[in-house]
Parts: sequence; C-alpha cells; structure tokens
Amino acid sequence: MNQNLKTPTEVRLKNVSGYVMIKCLIAADGSIKNVEVLKGIGSGCDEEALRIVNLMPKWQPALKNGKPVSLYYNFPISFKPIGEVHIIRASRNPEKTIVAGSSSTDSLINNSDIFYHVEEFPEFPGGMKQLVKFIGKTLRYPAFARRNRIQGKVISDFVITEDGSVSDIKVSQGIDSDLDEEALRVIRLMPKWNPGKRDGQPVRVHYTFPIMFKL
Repeated sequence: MNQNLKTPTEVRLKNVSGYVMIKCLIAADGSIKNVEVLKGIGSGCDEEALRIVNLMPKWQPALKNGKPVSLYYNFPISFKPIGEVHIIRASRNPEKTIVAGSSSTDSLINNSDIFYHVEEFPEFPGGMKQLVKFIGKTLRYPAFARRNRIQGKVISDFVITEDGSVSDIKVSQGIDSDLDEEALRVIRLMPKWNPGKRDGQPVRVHYTFPIMFKL
C-alpha cells in the first residue's frame, strides 16, 4: 500500500470505493506536469489522487530513437474504505504501441463469481515488461487504418479465469472496426496469465486493458 495516500474520511464513512483516472505529462527530463483528473469519484478522492501524483519523484522518461521524449500518461488510483490503493503503471514504446493495464474496483458485476477487486491481481507471465513485448511482437497495424492515419485507444474488457485463461473478451470503447478487431485478435492470442486470488484461492477477475494505436 502507498503510505503517502490518505483515504478521505468521507470515503471511509460512506463506504465509497472506485478509481480515479489520472492524466499527466511525463516530460523529457522525467518530471510530472499537467496533472488532471479524467474520471473522478468525488468524496475528496480526486483531490487526494492529484496530491499524490504531484508528490511523485521524477520518472524515467519515454525514449524515441534512443532519446528522451515527453509523453502523456494515463493511470488509475483505486480507493477502498479501508485505505488500500492500487496504482498500475505500464512501460510504453512511443514508436509503436502504448499499453497500460488496470483492474477495475467499482463493484462486482452481474456474475457474482467474477471479481473486480482481489488481494492478488492477475499477472501476465513475466510481468508487465513481457506483456509489452508480447503486444509489440503480435500487434499488426491494419493497412486501412495506417493509410488513413487512424490512431487512438481501444479499451477492451475480459476475464482472467481461475486457470489463467483469457475469456469473455469484448471492446468497451473502440475507435475503428479494424483497430478494434486487431486489439481483440491480440488479446485472444495471449497465453495463460497467473490468475488472481481471493482469500488465497484462484478466482475469476475482471480486467480492463487499453491498447494505444499510434503512428
């Protein structure tokens, strides 16, 4: 748990939970600038998320052609009434594909056997570094989208099952039919993940996964 984050009193009293989506610019020198809330939950959580991000030390900047570059970065900070925080970061390759992963913590969905929050979140074999490599090797930028310079973020939802299989894949926010289908194709080719666990037992976990197509 991040010891700098303080769960607002209103969150603890009202049993509020969820995530604040933050957008910021990681400058070429690694400093964090232009911090803003893309999606908030109120109850003081938005302000607390901004405070934490503004306290962060310099990051390692993104590289393009071997040189540091500025890059906008989105990531969620999750709040629970007991004060736990889950911050998810992902490596980025600004020359090709930008990948970030997050597990939503809003609530359980209709199937009570699928969880949005667990003690141990699913993990791609080898961690985020290997996930980024897998995406980079597998993804093929559709020809039509490339010719027409169509870019953007495709957000997919899926479930990591008890045995680590990826199931129930769907696009929750698309930008183009070809790019949407390519994102789905890549996810379908993923190997089994290390499953999430609740009370020490593997369970089905909902996962939200954005892939940025960038020319």
